[in-house]
Amino acid sequence: MTAEAAPPDAVPTGRTQPRGAWALGMYLVLAVAAFHPQSTRPADTIGYVGDSLACVYLVGWYAQQAVTDPLHPFDLNILHPTPRAGALAEHQLLPSLLVAPVVWITGNPVLAYNLAVLLGSLLAALAARALALRLGLWPWSAWVAGALYAFHTYQVNEAPRLQILFHGFLPLALLHLLALLKTGASRHA
Repeated sequence: MTAEAAPPDAVPTGRTQPRGAWALGMYLVLAVAAFHPQSTRPADTIGYVGDSLACVYLVGWYAQQAVTDPLHPFDLNILHPTPRAGALAEHQLLPSLLVAPVVWITGNPVLAYNLAVLLGSLLAALAARALALRLGLWPWSAWVAGALYAFHTYQVNEAPRLQILFHGFLPLALLHLLALLKTGASRHA
C-alpha cells in the first residue's frame, strides 16, 4: 500500500518518514535559503534598514535591561520624556530574552537578532509540523505543512519584525487544545 492510499489512521512505516532531527535539519536548510544573505553573514547583516534596525536595538536593550534593571524592561532611552516608552509599541521581549546570552557573550545584537529570526522560524516550522502530525497527516505531509507555515513569502518578508515572526505558539496552543479535548489531561490546559 502506498503512502497516498493509506487510511488516515494508519501509522506509516519505512525509511520515508522524516524524523524529528531530520525534519529540523531540513528546516535549517530552508531557513538558510529563505533568509539569505543575513543567514550566511549573521554577525553583520540584516534584512533591510528599517524595522530590522529597531529590532536589533530592542534585542540589545532588553539584553542589557535583563542585567542592569530587570524590573523596568520598557524604560527605553527613547521618546524622552515619555516614561516606559517601550510599552507604546509591540515589544520583542520574549525573542530578545531568548537570545540575550548571545548579546552578553559576544556584545553583538545583530548576531542575536539573526539568531532570533532563525529560532522564530524553527519554532513555527516544528510547531506546525507537530500540529499536522496530531491531526493525522503523514510525516512527509506534516513536514511540508511546517515548511509552508514557517517559510512562506509573508513570513520571510516579515523577518525584520520579530513581533510578527514569533507566531509559532499558535500551532502549539492548537496542538494542546486538541490534546486536552481528546484526553482531558490537565497538563495540556
